[in-house]
Amino acid sequence: MRFHNTTLKRILALGLVSLTIIAAIPHFYPTQDADAYSYEDVANLNREIAILRNREAELARKAQAIASENEGFEREKALLQIEVEQLEVQIETLEIEIRQLQGEIETIEKKIANTQTAISTTLVDLYLTQDVSMIERIASSSSFSSFVDNATKFTAATDGLAKAVESVKEAKAKLERKFNELQAKQDTLNAQKLFAVKRTEELNRIINANRQQQAQFAADRNAAYQQRLELTLYMSQIMSQLGGGMYDGMFSGDKGGYTYRNGCPGINSTFTDEWGMYVCQCTSYAAFKVEQFYGVKVRNLVPYWVSLNGGEWPSALAGYVPMGREPRIFSVASWQDPTGYGHVGWVEYIDGNGHVWVSEYNVKWGDYSERNASLSGGWLAANQATYIYFDLR
Repeated sequence: MRFHNTTLKRILALGLVSLTIIAAIPHFYPTQDADAYSYEDVANLNREIAILRNREAELARKAQAIASENEGFEREKALLQIEVEQLEVQIETLEIEIRQLQGEIETIEKKIANTQTAISTTLVDLYLTQDVSMIERIASSSSFSSFVDNATKFTAATDGLAKAVESVKEAKAKLERKFNELQAKQDTLNAQKLFAVKRTEELNRIINANRQQQAQFAADRNAAYQQRLELTLYMSQIMSQLGGGMYDGMFSGDKGGYTYRNGCPGINSTFTDEWGMYVCQCTSYAAFKVEQFYGVKVRNLVPYWVSLNGGEWPSALAGYVPMGREPRIFSVASWQDPTGYGHVGWVEYIDGNGHVWVSEYNVKWGDYSERNASLSGGWLAANQATYIYFDLR
């Protein structure tokens, strides 16, 4: 089958989408010759689109892993900050106590110095006294008994001063031991604080590097998304030339890639899926497509989300997701019917005639189908739908 567009031909032939992000894809305007394309071309594009979708999911997982890692680092930083603040309080308290001890030690040193001065004076007096003969000292005393009293007092005073010095020195030694202990404790606290500060700095470097990598993942994911959008538009334009009607497998040869496709039909409402919907129902498939294409879980957008019927999606999502009556590619179409159950489908593309093409589950009971909703009658017609736009980027 010959391609009229060389850009598309290169994309399909190379199959390198998963390895590199093409910087820009020129707009493609399909030829009016529908015979130039086949559903095989659509299948090839679908494979490339699936590769890009997987790439986006992989990048999203990596970005989330980094985000989780950074959350842990941020918690550690917060604990370190508390630890540093507590250490600073302890260090400040110790500094006050150390300064008080230094004042007490200085006071004791002055006391020792004064006592030593008094001892020195006493010793000088003793020396001068010893220069006088015993007979002369007795003679100069009013009596022998007064001489003995003076000598005893002199000796007692000297001994008392000496003992006072020793006592004060012992007190000083105790203060100095306590001073050294406080300084050692202060050194330990300073070391702990330094470690906490350095660890915080290290965490900041890691967090910043992670954020840069996370931003790169986001940029790569957005590039993959933009390319996937371009390729899907290519596919839509090709399909618009392939004619109308209903073509099961035209969008995807594997029932839309739906997670539970191998069990459909059959499981239906007896089993709840990972999105909180019933398997093989239209809501389950629509929730799958929203996460597959946008990485968004519908139930996470609305607090207290419950499994809703397809017709209830617009009222449940009002205020959380934009919506309107205008059909848009890659949106969810929601219909209400007289029974109240309603229906949702995934808008695959809008062709050159403005026809809205959808893929869906449970129009064919519990199974996959595709249709041109613009050609459908009744309440499932394209113009009867409310379109929910999940492109929250």
